[in-house]
This record gives sequence, structure tokens and C-alpha cells, in this order.
Amino acid sequence: MPIASAVLSLDDAVKVASGALKAGRDNRLNPLTVVVLDSGGKLKFFAKEDGSSLLRREIATGKAYGALGLHMDSADVNKIADARPLFATSLFSIAEGGVVPVPGGVIIHSSDGKTVLGAVGISGDLSVKDEACAVAGIVSAGLQCKHSLEGSKSVLTAHDQRAVNAAARNAASAWRFSPSKL
Repeated sequence: MPIASAVLSLDDAVKVASGALKAGRDNRLNPLTVVVLDSGGKLKFFAKEDGSSLLRREIATGKAYGALGLHMDSADVNKIADARPLFATSLFSIAEGGVVPVPGGVIIHSSDGKTVLGAVGISGDLSVKDEACAVAGIVSAGLQCKHSLEGSKSVLTAHDQRAVNAAARNAASAWRFSPSKL
């Protein structure tokens, strides 16, 4: 009997990235870099907007990789690192510097919320705004994350949250693969 396994498709990874970038543009954020990793931590998709600075790919990857490695969003990794500095130092050593414990790395769950498919990491603006765009990208792709599963709001202001929610709805309804949109 074959084992059923949910896999993050390339199509879904592109939708997540496209939705996240659209949320960034709709909210006039700084140029973003988006990295989508599969559940094994391997690169599935990468997009870098014009004007995004040199190390943003590494930062975005570190946010997503840390989230996957600890099975929690990077904002939660940040809280643990603040509360337990010795743990954080050990984590950075074990991961050879590959973990960036600030908001912007969000676990991607299947549409039913039962399976971890991967993670998205975003860098380019304030970390909390990076995280909001990651959530918007995941939701616009028809997938789930901690925020959507818990029905919780992002840490953005109510105005920013409404804008991100609108961007997610718009990206979900208007998504078409086009490199010019990335």
C-alpha cells in the first residue's frame, strides 16, 4: 500500500511567492525577496524584486529554514531566542549560521491544515511586514498557516491588516503565472 504524502507543488510555491510580492506592492513596501522551501528544506522557488539588496536571499532562506527546523514560525523562534540566549547560541552553531530568528519565516500547511508542506521566508522591509506578506502569500495560494488556522490577526496595525487581507484576496482571484508579475 503506497504511503500518501502531501508535497508542495511548484505551482503552489509560485502562487505563494506571487501573492506575497503582490501584498508587498499593494502596501508600498521596500523591494522584497521571497524564498519558498519544501518540507525537507530544499529550495522550491525564489524571487527577488528589483532593488532588493544583496543578502536578502540568505536572510529569507534563514527565516524559512529556521521555521522548518523548529516547526514554528520564525517570529516564535525569535521569542525563544530572546528568552533563552544559550539555546539561541547553540541553535546558530548547529545550523552553521543558517537560521535567522526574526519574523518573516512562516510554515506552509496544506489546505486542510493537517500537513506541513514547507515554509516561506521573506526579507526586504520591517520583519513584521515581511511576515504579513508571507501570510498573505500563503492564504492567496489557498493554503494554510498558523495565522489562518488559528484565525489570529497578524501583528500589523488594523489598517495594515485590512490591506494585507485585501491583497491576499486580490492575489488569489487574479493569480496567473507570469514572470513579469514576479
